[in-house]
Amino acid sequence: MLRTLTAAALALCLAAGAAPAATLTFSTAPTTASVNPAPDLIQGAFAHNVTGSVTNVRLSPWAGTSLAATGIYSAVSGLVSYNVGRSRSLSLLWGSPDTWNTISFYLGSSLVDSYTPSGVNGTNLSQSLATFTNIGSQGVFDRVTLASSQPAFEYANLSVASVPVPAGAVLLSSALGGLLLLRRRRAL
Repeated sequence: MLRTLTAAALALCLAAGAAPAATLTFSTAPTTASVNPAPDLIQGAFAHNVTGSVTNVRLSPWAGTSLAATGIYSAVSGLVSYNVGRSRSLSLLWGSPDTWNTISFYLGSSLVDSYTPSGVNGTNLSQSLATFTNIGSQGVFDRVTLASSQPAFEYANLSVASVPVPAGAVLLSSALGGLLLLRRRRAL
């Protein structure tokens, strides 16, 4: 009986903890602006939660929209890194995805996957995001870097979705606690 209950609790934990593939969403038709979180690491020039464009420095992702004058965004010429906890979803408005911009995903100290556009000014965003095969197989990442080797990587509305603690972990803990109580009761 004890072995059956332990096996059942472990099976529930594993089933509940199975993670779906990670997702990445690029917004190309923004309607609102939200403040970007502060990065954990900055290397190079970084403009955080600014408005408007600066010629040959940064181009607002809101240019050409009703938010051109007031839309908040961040821009990096170099690299910024965000520690995001165990996450499986990243969403952002990418101002002008150029061949000199790269998004990289890490799990621990290991590079999980990265993405560098093949076109200029968003011409490749219709490309399938299935190119992130390693993120899909891992299901999670805990750090994201945004890098640009030329004028800037402009982005807005950066957000991530954390991986919740699996319900199976709670079930397994409860089952094992109950089994320990049963064992203790039998010993008395």
